[in-house]
Amino acid sequence: MKTRALMAIVLLGLSTGVNAAKCKYAQDEVDPFTGVKTLQTKWDQLTSTWMADMREIDGWISVLAVGDQVTLWVKLDYSIKTPKEPAFGSLRDAIAIQKGAPLLILMADDSIIELSATHEVRKDAYSVPPWEQSADTDKFVVRAVANIEYALPPEAIAALKAQHATDIRITAANRNFDVEIHKKSLTDFHNAFACTEL
Repeated sequence: MKTRALMAIVLLGLSTGVNAAKCKYAQDEVDPFTGVKTLQTKWDQLTSTWMADMREIDGWISVLAVGDQVTLWVKLDYSIKTPKEPAFGSLRDAIAIQKGAPLLILMADDSIIELSATHEVRKDAYSVPPWEQSADTDKFVVRAVANIEYALPPEAIAALKAQHATDIRITAANRNFDVEIHKKSLTDFHNAFACTEL
């Protein structure tokens, strides 16, 4: 009986260590003046690295907790290839997110969690001509990258900890950006919320 109890304690300690090892923080500190703790998970890529140069959209997430305020950061990398040099005007506001615009997260049970953008974000695209690219190509690359912050209330965190998400939809001013969460990224996405202490 004592052996089983000891084994249970050892296994519990190991599982706690394994769970802690899954948490990768870019920032983990306490402000010496205010005592406020800041935790930020490292950026986790949602999309597969396979054929990344062939996709229009790549996405990453990071969860930031400052005291009891928690936000989800989504990095959106939008890239298209075109045979002609794009007109300058077509590069404006390639990513335009209005304050309050929804981020929709599709969960494994087909329920949807909706978060709201905390700030307006506007990013112009830039164009890379073929002769400035490392690959042998005759196409221009049009690219825009934006970091978007979404409020993350406790009930949303609880729902995101309870099961896996499968897809996200970033609602922009003139289009939606849909990102399927790659199967190898499902656990990273899930752990980002589980690793944020409230």
